[in-house]
Amino acid sequence: MRTQRPRRPGRRALPCVLALLAGLGLAPESVAGPAGPATAIAASPGATMPSGIWIMQNGKAAVELMPCAGAGRSLCGRLVWGRADQWPQGQRRDINNMDPALRGRDLCHAPIIWGLEPEGDGEWGGGRVYDPHSGRVYRARLTAQGPDRLTVRGYIAIPWIGKSQTWTPAPAGLELCRPLPDS
Repeated sequence: MRTQRPRRPGRRALPCVLALLAGLGLAPESVAGPAGPATAIAASPGATMPSGIWIMQNGKAAVELMPCAGAGRSLCGRLVWGRADQWPQGQRRDINNMDPALRGRDLCHAPIIWGLEPEGDGEWGGGRVYDPHSGRVYRARLTAQGPDRLTVRGYIAIPWIGKSQTWTPAPAGLELCRPLPDS
């Protein structure tokens, strides 16, 4: 009797996984406000966490990193700038959110990354990152690569099924978004 080999996932699964990961290109339309300096510092005890405004690798958006409100040493980030060409007719609402109650919210100052906890020198993990283009939330890791470079990785289940981006400090004078009047 002939035994069957265990089935391995086919190559057809890869495009599906890549389609799920094709995001992390966060970018609503921008409006106005001054940008501050960004700093990446090691996460060792007593050290300051990465903070300030960081431009994503694709240049489509900027995220302000800061301590999470009331969460000790957790790191969070909110969307504070996006290139105007990212949304048709200047759409800035969170229309792709999986939660219908959040689809009307303004993306300016929307939480993009949250719950990152220090894991060692310059390493933060256990957090989540939100992709407004797909409306999906992924697991997240952040690694400080020096004072002017962060690597942010969004992934599904395990870190090797994901996508990394390098973030750099925003240029001085970047015009930040302002929440819409009805938000």
